[in-house]
Amino acid sequence: MKSKVLAALCVAMVAVCASADVVVGPPPGGGSGDVLSVFGRTGAVTAVQADYDSFFLTPAEVAAIYAPLASPTFTGVVTIPTPFTLGATSVLPTGTELNFVDGVTSAIQTQLDGKVNDTGDTMTGALLLPAGSVTAPSLAYSAIPGQGMWFSTNALFWNTAASTNKMALTGTELSLSNTLGLGWSSSTPNAASNDTILYRDAAGVLGLRNATTAQEFRVWGTTTLSKYLKIKHDQTNGIIDVVEPTATTGATQAGLGLTLFASDAVASTDTAGAAAGGDVNITAGAAARLTSGNANGGVISLNAGAGIGTGVIGYVTSSTAFAPSVFLGNQNAGVVNIGRKDQTGSSYIAMGSDGTAIGIALAASGEFGWSNGATATNPNTTDTNFSRIGPATVGVGNGTAGNVSGELQAASIDSGGATNLNLQYNNSTKLSFDSAFANFSSHAYGGGLYLLYGFKRTVNTASGSGNVLVTDNQNMQTCSATCTLTLEPAAAGYEHIFFDNGFRITIKPASGDVIIWTDKTSVSATGSIVTQAQYDQFTVRSIDATTWLASAVVGTPTVTP
Repeated sequence: MKSKVLAALCVAMVAVCASADVVVGPPPGGGSGDVLSVFGRTGAVTAVQADYDSFFLTPAEVAAIYAPLASPTFTGVVTIPTPFTLGATSVLPTGTELNFVDGVTSAIQTQLDGKVNDTGDTMTGALLLPAGSVTAPSLAYSAIPGQGMWFSTNALFWNTAASTNKMALTGTELSLSNTLGLGWSSSTPNAASNDTILYRDAAGVLGLRNATTAQEFRVWGTTTLSKYLKIKHDQTNGIIDVVEPTATTGATQAGLGLTLFASDAVASTDTAGAAAGGDVNITAGAAARLTSGNANGGVISLNAGAGIGTGVIGYVTSSTAFAPSVFLGNQNAGVVNIGRKDQTGSSYIAMGSDGTAIGIALAASGEFGWSNGATATNPNTTDTNFSRIGPATVGVGNGTAGNVSGELQAASIDSGGATNLNLQYNNSTKLSFDSAFANFSSHAYGGGLYLLYGFKRTVNTASGSGNVLVTDNQNMQTCSATCTLTLEPAAAGYEHIFFDNGFRITIKPASGDVIIWTDKTSVSATGSIVTQAQYDQFTVRSIDATTWLASAVVGTPTVTP
């Protein structure tokens, strides 16, 4: 019995009995067996105290070697099998797997629930990316990691080719590379189908272009009735056009205007002086050639609209009353009116419909004028050096007004009114007109006679005796009855023709003057020259302040000294 108890104790305390100092042998065929030896002693064994002292551990020895079952403390390596049971739960991870949670400071599942799923997720907070660079974008397409988006101070960049920025968004502007256009298509965004594209053509130059497709830019006044201005190029001409409104029922609509404004000058707020207003320049292109050929320069065309009913044709004019204006008349007749804003059609320069004649017409009081550039930089009708040509007796500084049909007057404004009009050749006056006479220069043509072409003489008929007036100079003088006429005081350049129209004419010089006939006869104021028959004709010409020369043209007058 003792051997069975001891054997059972050895089995329970494997570590203690490991030296096999107690050997138990089971009988053949199974069952329990007797103790065969104790500490090497065989046969009948008698236990002694020394056996117990060497075989069993004292409590102090057990406490030093083994941990208690309640709240044990391990001081060495403890090997735990896998799996093992913790409480009522079987723990399956291996030691390697459990080491993955080394360093965890909070609930792992909570942290995992806060992570983005790489197959797609919904963000509930900010997604923060690194800055990245042009060669390593912080947000990129997986198949092309070198192309994408990256960040710099106060700017967001996109690149579509490795190491090349294509677009940048700053706090003030969106910047594109010089080769990148901003385009639109008629469907979904697709660079291949864009038909309207903006480009940077050069420094400070914005281009709207798309290969050979003509482009058009519109500025809308209102989308109602489609009122807009268009700027386009049809591959031949540049066009600025205000498109007519959309037709509607129930009401007519006026055409839309086009205005070109140059800015006004701005005066200084603290400095004296003046500045000119801005100019409006319209320039047609010049022709060109390499070596030969002929070509016209560009044409500037101003086409006014035609009127309807009693409405007049449109015109080019000034917005200020009385300002110089140009009125475009009937294009078939080629009429261009030049006048004032309040005088439509009062004056014009016209070309005949066949293009063979040009005419100039003015209103009754209209005149052509020139100002002396030495004293006046602009034409000014109040300038004392202003010269004019206009209808006879038009106001020329002396307050007269009106006109005389078929007469032309040349004048200038001065204290006395009209002044001389001179015709010159090589800076030498050959013909001059003053208030009374037409005067020729001293240049003679053969024998002291002047060769004149194109002068049409009027015939003055005296009804009785009297004086030959200065205003009759160079006219043909006749009488309606026998008459005696006294010449005006001689002055160089005067000339008269006397014609006998069936009534004898007697001519006398003024007191102190003489008439020298062709035979050298000198006729004084007491003498005379008298025609003798109808159609007799003679002339007198003054050569100085006291002398006239006379000669017969037809017939032989009676000459009395």
